[in-house]
Amino acid sequence: MNKIPILFELMKNNNIKQQQLSEAVGVSQGNVSDWKSGRSSPSIEVLPKIAEFFNVSTDYLLGLDDVLNRNTSLSDDIQELIDLYNSLPERKQGEVKGFIRALIEPSRKTANDADNDIIELSWV
Repeated sequence: MNKIPILFELMKNNNIKQQQLSEAVGVSQGNVSDWKSGRSSPSIEVLPKIAEFFNVSTDYLLGLDDVLNRNTSLSDDIQELIDLYNSLPERKQGEVKGFIRALIEPSRKTANDADNDIIELSWV
């Protein structure tokens, strides 16, 4: 089997542990370990999940393309947020998701509820 060295460069550069990758793409840590050692390679079903996780193309993962980012239309700010998020430990990533969800929730309320929130907050 062939190793995929670019995958492990991406993991190292983004401070991603085998456990984080295995959970993100739905495989065991043993699978990731086997990929690293060259005993096996990611399946055709898993390869796109890995590419999506790292925001790269499958061609990039396989060494067929040298363009790092799959989506070049991302703004610098969005790319920076993605990079920062990917550099966080898994526990902190969960906290960030929770914080973002909490920020979004008020916008889902009705306009009347939102007005009440503003009044309540102004008295705090």
